[in-house]
Amino acid sequence: MFENGTKTNPLRISHNSVASALEKASCWQLALSILTALGSHSDLITFSAAISACENAQKWNQAMALLNELQIQRLEANLIVYNAVLSACEKASQWQQVLFLFKEVTEKLVANVVTYTAVISACERSKHWQHALDFFHHMKVKTVKPNAITCASTLEAIAPVQGDPGCEIRQSLLRELSSILESLLKQRKKGPSEESRKT
Repeated sequence: MFENGTKTNPLRISHNSVASALEKASCWQLALSILTALGSHSDLITFSAAISACENAQKWNQAMALLNELQIQRLEANLIVYNAVLSACEKASQWQQVLFLFKEVTEKLVANVVTYTAVISACERSKHWQHALDFFHHMKVKTVKPNAITCASTLEAIAPVQGDPGCEIRQSLLRELSSILESLLKQRKKGPSEESRKT
């Protein structure tokens, strides 16, 4: 069987399809068993599905171990893989692991809004509001546009900040969040009208 001029392994394709289904069902143990069955024939798709299954099941240790195994097999982790591991660590409140991974990601790839949101959420969960705010400003310097979740997580992070500085930061974030939500509402309203023009 060939795909884009390259010979592919039908068994790997079959296993990858099952692994992707298990990812959606958060069946991380079964996803890991598929990786074991494939052994050295595992590819980035298999690892990505297994890592995402671990993320959904909040098994950050397993997600980190899979990232390490992926690198041992000399496969190049992409941003989807890194973001899944980041999210797994964030959900488990492993903020130091998140910061370590963020450094690794930014040395190899260009971080996106999912990457920054996971880092900010991890800082918020661990009550490190200054770090959360630093990352929020950093993403804007890198021209990564925050979404509603990013703004909300940053707002939650700075909730303990008292006095005028905290109030000023909150007002700025609320304005940004309001602007994002307004933009989303406009897109939703625009969508149906554009469809009706086509029909």
